[in-house]
Formats: sequence, structure tokens, C-alpha cells
Amino acid sequence: MLLIRFFRVILPLLAAFAGLVYISLTMAGGFKRHSFLDKVYLFKIDATNIKAYKSPAGRAPNTSPAEHIGLSNNYYFYMWGYCHSRYPMRFKYCTKPKIGYYFNPLGILKKYLVKESVVKVPSKTGSFIDKVKIGSMIMTGFYAAGLVFTALLLLFKLVVAIFDLGDKAPRIIGCLAMIFTLLASISSTALIIVIKRTIKKDAGYLNLKVHYGKSSLIYSWVAAYTVLIAYISLLIANRQLQKRRQATEKLY
Repeated sequence: MLLIRFFRVILPLLAAFAGLVYISLTMAGGFKRHSFLDKVYLFKIDATNIKAYKSPAGRAPNTSPAEHIGLSNNYYFYMWGYCHSRYPMRFKYCTKPKIGYYFNPLGILKKYLVKESVVKVPSKTGSFIDKVKIGSMIMTGFYAAGLVFTALLLLFKLVVAIFDLGDKAPRIIGCLAMIFTLLASISSTALIIVIKRTIKKDAGYLNLKVHYGKSSLIYSWVAAYTVLIAYISLLIANRQLQKRRQATEKLY
């Protein structure tokens, strides 16, 4: 009985709570300025040694190639916007959080160029950005759905624990929470990999360096695995309850 209660109530509650915390942390990066949340970026572009097609003459001392043409050295991309800085994590500007924001790193670099500066971008940039836009919105939708269903799972399990109700609804919600959190983690990881490989392959001549956001990747996958654990725990509990009912029926 104690083992069934562990898999039916205790483990799902703990796992769902952990999943809710980690998926919230992943989504909170860039939404509000905080020294901890600032580190939860999806990816970063180091433009310090960018190679421009054309740049102004006479670079000032202690000025990087990026700064010489009007850019910042570092660009951090979040789910809701981006920040840029001269030194790592010392932001001088961040966009306001925007629902429906999509990644457009090469477009942002061109936006800040000073006069007499030219940076060539690949001819396929337009179609690539369109695909990234769709991918960004799908990813955000998966995260939002994962957050909602994980919160519902936690709420339903609390109700079940208090009133000793059936587990059918929590299992369905747990299944949906698991699917959406896994899809969110997969889509965000895949999108960042595609952006990094595309910039390296098609715009390698710009000498840009793309870095994954370690914190966001870790948090998103921990969220996915903890929600998966919650769902598996519910399945195990249901199986144990069925075995117990069958054993009781045989006695009569």
C-alpha cells in the first residue's frame, strides 16, 4: 500500500513540481532582468572578431572589429527578445519582452551597422529567417502548453491526494504535459543547432561564433525528464492498483 501511494501521489507531486519549476526558469530567461535569469539564454553570438565586407578607416585603440562597425561584441538571444553587451553578461541594452518574438541574428547585426560599413549576408537569409520564425513560434507554443499542463498535473494530483479520487484525469493530463515538455525541449535544441550550423556553413566568412545556452538547455531537459518521471509513476501506480484489485477479486 505504501509503495502504491508513493508512485500514485508522492513521486508524481514531487516530479511535477520540479518540472514546473524548471520549465518556468527556462521561459523566464530574458523576460525579467535578474542576474540569475540573465544567464538562461537560448544561444549567444560572439561577434567580437566579425569580418565585415567594408568598414570605416582608422580603428580606435582597444576597439574590437565588431565595435568598429557599430556592433556589440556579444548578443544573447532569449525566448522573448535579446540583449547585447561589450563584455560578457554586462548588458548595455535589452529589448522589451515580446510575445511572438523570433530569432533573426543576422538581421540584428545589420541593424546596428554604422555608415560606411557593409556586412554581406547569404542570399538565402530571407527563406531561412521565415523558417526560423515559424520554428520559434512553434517552440514557444510547446513551452507554454507544457507549462500549463504541468501546472494542471500538479493541481489535479493535489486534489486526488486530498479527496482520494481516481487517477484517470491526472494520467491524461500527465501524458499531455510529458508530450509538450518533450516537444519543447526537442524543438528548442533542434532550432539552436540549425541556427548554429547554418551560420557556420553559409555565413562562416563573417567569423561569428555561436554558443549554446547551457542553463536553458539543462533546465528544459530536466523539466522534460521530471514530467516524464511523473507520468511513468502514474502508470506504475495504476498497474499496481489493477494487480491489487485482481488479487482481491480472486479471493472472493
